[in-house]
Amino acid sequence: MISGTPIVLFAVDAHGIITFSEGRGLAALGKKSGESVGQSIYAVYGDYPDLVGNIRRALGGEEFSAEIEIGEAAFEARYAPIRDGRGDVQGVIGVATDISDRRRAQRALEESEAALRRSEEQLRHAQKMEAIGVLAGGVAHDFNNLLTVIMAQAGLLVKNAPPGSPAAQIGAEIHAASKRGALLTRQLLTFSRNEVVSPQVIDLNTVVAELEGMFRGFLREDIDLVCARTPESALVRADRGQIEQVILNLVANSRDAMPNGGRLRISVARVVVNGPMARELGTAEPGPFCALTVQDTGSGMDSETKGRIFEPFFTTKERGKGTGLGLSTAYGIVKQGGGSIAVSSEPGKGATFTVYIPSLDGSTAASGAVAPGHGGGSETILLVEDEAGVRSVARELLEMKGYKVLEAEDGASGLELALTYPGTLHLLLSDVVMPGMSGRDLAERLSVERPGIRVLFISGFTDDTMVRRGVRDAKVAFLQKPFTLENLAQKVREVLDGPGVGAAPVPDGP
Repeated sequence: MISGTPIVLFAVDAHGIITFSEGRGLAALGKKSGESVGQSIYAVYGDYPDLVGNIRRALGGEEFSAEIEIGEAAFEARYAPIRDGRGDVQGVIGVATDISDRRRAQRALEESEAALRRSEEQLRHAQKMEAIGVLAGGVAHDFNNLLTVIMAQAGLLVKNAPPGSPAAQIGAEIHAASKRGALLTRQLLTFSRNEVVSPQVIDLNTVVAELEGMFRGFLREDIDLVCARTPESALVRADRGQIEQVILNLVANSRDAMPNGGRLRISVARVVVNGPMARELGTAEPGPFCALTVQDTGSGMDSETKGRIFEPFFTTKERGKGTGLGLSTAYGIVKQGGGSIAVSSEPGKGATFTVYIPSLDGSTAASGAVAPGHGGGSETILLVEDEAGVRSVARELLEMKGYKVLEAEDGASGLELALTYPGTLHLLLSDVVMPGMSGRDLAERLSVERPGIRVLFISGFTDDTMVRRGVRDAKVAFLQKPFTLENLAQKVREVLDGPGVGAAPVPDGP
């Protein structure tokens, strides 16, 4: 019966010599029944100080129970002193039950509970970020409307003032400050927005140069910033807002890795990725790439941390200091564009993040780029915008370019104006989210009432349902607020002239 039970019955004499050793539990120790009899328990199990200590404790006259680990096996043992007629301890007898399976089950349960706690924490993170996203979306919308007016008026001030005059200088400073404000507004939505992506041909040199001033205000004084750009152009096709988001996330990560200061270097280069390198990086395919590198002299990372940094919700920062979404967001953006992010780091030796983005050659860029929209036109534009300040400045900008502008404060007024206007309406320039009739609903009505009308949506939102439903179609044109005089003029001209964009959305079927 003993041989079939996962226990060990044992006895030792007063000198620690094993006098009895039986039970199936011995198999977990790699021993057979009776094998150790006659040997010193201190020699047989000398590598397990807890067991030896328990034997000495029992030989001291104490009866007790304890759990011990012997190699990969775990036992729950009961020790009892053997006494003679005078009460002197002559040895120890005991029984040990193999609880290895129970321990494994307990560890599995603990790991499951830990995984559940992590999932709950991630859910709380997600719920918090969703709530922040809703709040940030509303704040960003209001700020984008304000910044549209500020940027446009500053542009007009610069345009109308004599070059080099105090007024031109003031206008330029206001314009620059409002552009930084637009970047900060975009950062409000870094971790939670569902943005409207607008790929275009951009030069990474220009993006880094225009962000450099913001970096210097963003970094502490004890961090030395160096920006190095490639002599030739570094053209890529990407959404500028997303690329700025990637760079800002990497810079923020490097800043946090240098709590005592250090050196941060941002560089742009052109490289050729061959087949083996493409497979290693996981890029869409080999070819010419633009490499944007963010290198710091911070604390660095070990291999385990480096292997997890792009996981959503993984962060090495203390609770409340980081969401664990910055690098995963950056990684997702780059991978969606056919690129990759490579990381090199060691503890105490800083970190280097290199973003690889497929580059465009001059001919490809020229064929895909839109000509600068500084020209105007004589077409008639129906402007529908519920924000009076934005509507006023947009009308002023368009009329400066020679367009005839009809304006309305909401969708219903815009529809009435469109139905009663006797002339041709060439373009509907409408906000997306408005009280009552939305911009999309208005555009759908006009696609029936005014066949052939072009549509350009504008919005300060980037994540509301109406924008996602009405703007993500590739043929629907969209201009994100805040916009400048040049942005608006270029986009209007692009929609009026381009055969592939600006078609009015067709009403959904029943």
